[in-house]
Amino acid sequence: MPKLKHLIFYCIIFAIGFGLVEGVSRIFSVPGSYEYIERCGINQGLTPRKPRDEFRIFLFGESTMHGSHLHPQSTIQKWIDMYLENVLEPEDAERVRVINFARLGAASDFIAEGFVDMVGFKPDVAAFYSAHNDYIIRGVREGLVQSAPFGERVEDGFKNFCKRFAFFSGVKRAALKVKLERRRKRQPPPDGRTIKEEWYDEPKGNIHYTASKDLLTPHSDLFRQVETQWQQNIERILRKGQSRKIPVVFFNAVSRMKDYAPFESRNSPDLSADQLSEWQRIFKAAEDLFAREDYVRARSMYEQALKIDDHYALIHFRLGQLAEMDRQYDVAYNYYEQANDLNYYPIRAPSVINTFYQQLAAAAREGVFVLDSDRSFREQSTNGLVDGELVFDQIHPTVRGQALMALQLIQLIYEQELFVPKERWHWDRLKSFDELAQQIEITDDHQFFIYVYSARFVSDYYGHAEQFLKKALAIKPDSLAARTRLAWTYWRMGKKDEAIKMYRALSRQYPDQAEEFFKRQPEIAQYYSGQHPKDNLTRGPKEGIIRP
Repeated sequence: MPKLKHLIFYCIIFAIGFGLVEGVSRIFSVPGSYEYIERCGINQGLTPRKPRDEFRIFLFGESTMHGSHLHPQSTIQKWIDMYLENVLEPEDAERVRVINFARLGAASDFIAEGFVDMVGFKPDVAAFYSAHNDYIIRGVREGLVQSAPFGERVEDGFKNFCKRFAFFSGVKRAALKVKLERRRKRQPPPDGRTIKEEWYDEPKGNIHYTASKDLLTPHSDLFRQVETQWQQNIERILRKGQSRKIPVVFFNAVSRMKDYAPFESRNSPDLSADQLSEWQRIFKAAEDLFAREDYVRARSMYEQALKIDDHYALIHFRLGQLAEMDRQYDVAYNYYEQANDLNYYPIRAPSVINTFYQQLAAAAREGVFVLDSDRSFREQSTNGLVDGELVFDQIHPTVRGQALMALQLIQLIYEQELFVPKERWHWDRLKSFDELAQQIEITDDHQFFIYVYSARFVSDYYGHAEQFLKKALAIKPDSLAARTRLAWTYWRMGKKDEAIKMYRALSRQYPDQAEEFFKRQPEIAQYYSGQHPKDNLTRGPKEGIIRP
């Protein structure tokens, strides 16, 4: 018993002592967050103690908010800063600090957790972009159906426990700051981002997924689980924002619906054998007519196939293309949206995301705002269909798209008087996009990176990848990375003679690397040597899936 009493006594003393240390720590510091979030704050000059006259705008989200391939030269954050400098007096603009916590590949749980962790830094406005990643990233879905390993859960639990305390977080933050400073001195950040010049190929072939793990059946139980998890994380943001009286702003999902066909289309499982056979006959005829540019008859055949099975995404996409050709742009958009919703391999957010945001906006909750970026993008696009002018690929905004989103947020802050009174804003001074864009300095190296990165992101859309790589090679004609990626793209497109022509030139220049490549790709090696084997390179997974 005496030993137990001593133990209890020491525990009480420790608890009191730690409580005092924690109390003192909270005078100078605040609880922390993930290392990535902490690193963002340190790199952008965020201090635990907020200066009295500082107005803080925190940005959270996925690659769209981060800036993706345009980062760091052009981001929504940078455009916010430029617009504020443009329409505010210098002394007001200097008071605003915009901190970007967005991360490539971030799902809604990371976004919500980051915001909840960082409210101690007292943001005046928090803006969010959460739309695509919960659906398009396989790892997020896997977390719903299987638990992480025990060791990983213990480690995460310990980290979550420690970050709740200002003392532990302050020590960690100080150590991280020293580490980042040493790294900066040792290796200054590059001017933009670069591509490693190495021979490109895909050792595992051109199929990047397995249907049982990577496909997401529309409106399935798993689909609903993802939707529920995403909504719960948005609600978590809302509760924390309202409890701390922090205005929260959500951008809805921005997508380029046209130009990128559904990645995976499948027939309804309810079709009988006879119905499927008839559908296949009609669909094949429609595709043949479409390829021959006999669009009137193709439309008729697609509509017949749609009556048998309205579940096949590519038919909706084709009808969207035909409606666009006929200048029926609203009809085209609806078909494109339906095609996206029926895609078994998500490449964009489904329509349930923007439906949720519409409902949230209609609810008119105090301190909660929804920016309809989708509508703004459509209004600024030719015929109301978003294209490459505002979105690079399926989901990532261009520089102009980033500027449009930033301006939406600035206008909201002005209209709601979340910062200074309206009379201190000078919208008559607002420069045009083209004038402000001159401040965005993208070097040739970074522009090259943008094109190659984009080609990698859309690699299975061969025509788009080809165009991006050609633009990259216009900047760096001798790039090994771009040339080998283009050769590989040609091979996958079935343009084998063009691919081999490029590989011959590369082999003369890089004989050792070419030899290793041909060992890994015997089919290409055979064709290269003139044996011309039967073409057995698959254009997509078996199982009867048609890809674009």
